[in-house]
Amino acid sequence: MISATERRMGRLPAEFTSFIGRNAELHEILRLFHQSRLITLAGPGGVGKTRLAIQAVAQTAENYADGICFIDLGALHEADLIATTVCESLGLSAQNVGAPGTILVEYLSTRHLLLILDTCEHLVDACADLTEHLLRAAPRLTILTTTRIPLNIPGEHVLGIGPLTCEPPAAADEPELSEAARLFADRATAVAHDWRLTTTNLQPVHRLCERLDGIPLALELAAAHVRTLSAEQILARLDHRILEVPSRRGRRGRHQTLDATIGWSFELCSPQEKLLWARLSALTGDFDLDIVEHVCADGQLPLHDVVATLSSLVDQSIVLRTGSQDDARFRLLDTVREFGARELERRGERDTLRSRIADWLVENAEQARRDLSTGAQVGWLDWYAREQHQIREACDHLLRGGRHEEVFLTVARLIAMHGLIGEARYWAGRAFPDTTASGEGLTMRALFIVMHDEADAARPLLDRAAALAESTGDEPLKGYIALVDGIAGLFAGQLAEARTRLEEGRAIHAGLETRDVLVPLGPVFIAVVAALQGDFDGAVEQTAAVVAAGAEAGELWARSYAEAVWGMTLMLSGEPSAGLLRLREALRVKHDLDDMLGIALALEFYGGCLLNLGTPEAAARLIGSVEDARTVSGISMFGPQHTLIREIMEQQCRDALGEEVFDAQRRIGHQIGLERTLAGILAESDPPAPAQSVPEPLTKREYEIARLVSQGLTNRQIAERLGIAKRTVDTHMENILTKLAISSRVQIGAWIQRNAP
Repeated sequence: MISATERRMGRLPAEFTSFIGRNAELHEILRLFHQSRLITLAGPGGVGKTRLAIQAVAQTAENYADGICFIDLGALHEADLIATTVCESLGLSAQNVGAPGTILVEYLSTRHLLLILDTCEHLVDACADLTEHLLRAAPRLTILTTTRIPLNIPGEHVLGIGPLTCEPPAAADEPELSEAARLFADRATAVAHDWRLTTTNLQPVHRLCERLDGIPLALELAAAHVRTLSAEQILARLDHRILEVPSRRGRRGRHQTLDATIGWSFELCSPQEKLLWARLSALTGDFDLDIVEHVCADGQLPLHDVVATLSSLVDQSIVLRTGSQDDARFRLLDTVREFGARELERRGERDTLRSRIADWLVENAEQARRDLSTGAQVGWLDWYAREQHQIREACDHLLRGGRHEEVFLTVARLIAMHGLIGEARYWAGRAFPDTTASGEGLTMRALFIVMHDEADAARPLLDRAAALAESTGDEPLKGYIALVDGIAGLFAGQLAEARTRLEEGRAIHAGLETRDVLVPLGPVFIAVVAALQGDFDGAVEQTAAVVAAGAEAGELWARSYAEAVWGMTLMLSGEPSAGLLRLREALRVKHDLDDMLGIALALEFYGGCLLNLGTPEAAARLIGSVEDARTVSGISMFGPQHTLIREIMEQQCRDALGEEVFDAQRRIGHQIGLERTLAGILAESDPPAPAQSVPEPLTKREYEIARLVSQGLTNRQIAERLGIAKRTVDTHMENILTKLAISSRVQIGAWIQRNAP
């Protein structure tokens, strides 16, 4: 399963081949980072803009206090979702689809961060608008873009990226290789381990590099054939191909060279390889073998031939293998995909392939709907996270074709279960129009609107759904409507009315034995209302029932919300130690599910428990670490009373510490960040003890590790001593150094001596 850490805060993509040359460009980019807040690397496809950007960012990342975030826009085709995609890459749960740009401004306004927007050309206007908006609002933000077309906005520094240098060697006896020749030699050696650059093939290689205009992608495609062809033979065949390719209006020579090289690679493919190449171009972003077999196999390309054909395309550097050793995924570079797309269009298969991708989604959605309330839930949530780009494309195709409702009822659930309420609302708004949607579709759309505290906007949808339920006698629909009505009542502060409607919905679904992941939300929200009313026993009864049922079925998402509300109830009823145990379990599951909304919710209550345990410093640090998730959530999960509880907890923390100490501790928590804070909490085996037992600002576990460091133990030895993972010790060490504002293990020992209890 993909972890939340791997998906969040868009890290630089892993590089599988060595980086060659570009010293002058790298120097210039690094210089521009000190002079400009918007740098654009502009150049034709295949010239290596993305690789250059990654290399430059790797050399300067440490200069940005709040880190870097790399976002590949190549697989995104909905301009309306650019800001939402940036939010997701930053680890923000963009709740309000109308204002993800506002969410980004709130998050980035005080941050010293480098944002990389890769492959902007197909969304250049939307990218330009968002970039200009963010740069105006966030004075410490720097943005690096790669594109074939500059953004053309104020303050943009455009650096044109051309091919690699192709100068011939200065002398035959001691040649100084050009960048292009070095790249070709490196890739050729990777393909054929016994291949070497010699005095015999040196000149043909240089002529080949010149003929390919030093374009990195063209060189890599040519190098893939050195196992069967010499440099002279490759050059001869390329010359023939280039002469054959007519120059198209508006195409410069280097474009023509790249087209010819890709076309030559295509000609060398077998009929099945050509067919698979064309069909793979219909897929967006990266993809796995399952969808390749589902979409590309048929009578022309039998299923049993797909793996071998795909492997051959990988060997020829046409398809890139990505992912891990245990989770193989594949992708096409943009220029290779474009060539395949033209071939797919020429074959008349474009619409057929799009329909197959839509059918793939329909088939998977049908199974997911049945499984989401079972132990298979985690697998489907991970599937959605991995295949999000394909799912978006399939959704768009389904909407154009008018066959979609059942699929979107499932997709909306999957999106919402990741905490992405804003995107769920976006698709529900497109899939469930006011006048033609089913009652369940209208109710689903109303739910997301209510979660944004816009009950008035949801009311016409619920009224229409209620009329449909009454006219058709649809009892499950009546239960869903009662659930959403109850949540709307909670957000309106009408607790008694909310509880009544929630109880009605729970009773309907209990009588029908409805199996749906949304059904347990009824008892969870009943527990929230009960706890807010002071009925703590009633709240615990509801949450305990959901936890027990979830454990029996293997369901985690609703169950973990029940754990969080149980923890909230214990916090409010004066049992903070017991509350921490429940909240830690909720956080463990929400972290595994990558549910940012649930994580933010549970951490808020965790901080309340810490405050009630007499550790206001720890509570203040947690407030700082979670404030970003709180700021961007766009909603209070449980309405105005939830907001009031949060404000009271923060004020009590301020009163206990004083403004100066509270602000200092909150800044420390902000610096530690959400991810490391969460890792530290999950590493704890027992609730933190009151403040007097451990010198602040360290937790009990951190103090224990600091004491072992002072005894001279390494991180690995500490892990073995405590029976925990070394990675967990590493995370604790980072927290200790940050909290104590020190930089060495020796200083930890000195701190221990000064602060030993």
